[in-house]
Amino acid sequence: MMNPEELRAVLGAATPAELHALEHAHWRYMTLIGSVSGVVTAEVAASDRDAFRHYAREPGSQNAFSEEDCTAFMVAITGLASTLCDAWADHDFYSLHGVIDNESVANSPIQC
Repeated sequence: MMNPEELRAVLGAATPAELHALEHAHWRYMTLIGSVSGVVTAEVAASDRDAFRHYAREPGSQNAFSEEDCTAFMVAITGLASTLCDAWADHDFYSLHGVIDNESVANSPIQC
């Protein structure tokens, strides 16, 4: 896992289009593992379940989130470097746990 300074540097160098792709891919992964619903279209969710069945988890299962699987899925979906996808997953972890806030990650527009 990257520390907050490392992920700020990586995400700070990303383009707005890359950040948008990362956010979209991350929500698709979170949908695939059953952590969220209604964030992506039903068609996209069904397609991801078919194409990436090996990453899918049963909703509510313990340890559903896997950073390694999340990164691999995001790389497959976006075609972006694993370092960039790792940074996005770490950003999500740190912001979820209050270590950083979304605004402090970079001076780039992270939201869609």
